[in-house]
Amino acid sequence: MTEHGREFINKINKSDKEYRILCLGDSVTATNDYPKRMQVILNSRQDTRVFNVINMAFGGQSSNELVKHLPQYIRNFKPQMIIVMTGIVDRNIGKDDDESSSFLN
Repeated sequence: MTEHGREFINKINKSDKEYRILCLGDSVTATNDYPKRMQVILNSRQDTRVFNVINMAFGGQSSNELVKHLPQYIRNFKPQMIIVMTGIVDRNIGKDDDESSSFLN
C-alpha cells in the first residue's frame, strides 16, 4: 500500500489484474489504518485481482482543497474507485480557536 504518496505507484502501466482504490480525506483518513486493512482484506478474499489501496489523505485538508487536487489525483493514480471521508475540517473554517474548541465540546 502507498501511504500519502510517498511511494511511487506505476501511474501509467497498470496491470490488467490491478484494481486501484484511492482514499482521500482529512486527518481521520490520514491517521486511520482502514485503507491498509481494506487492502489486506480485499486481497485475502480472492485471487483474480490485485487490490492496491492508495491513501492520499492529509490532516487539515478541507473539502475545497480536496476538490482542487482531485483532477491531479485522478490523472496521476488512475483509480477505478475513490473513497472520500471529509468534513471535519470544513465545520471549523472561519472560526477562531476559542469558537472551534467550544464547538468540538
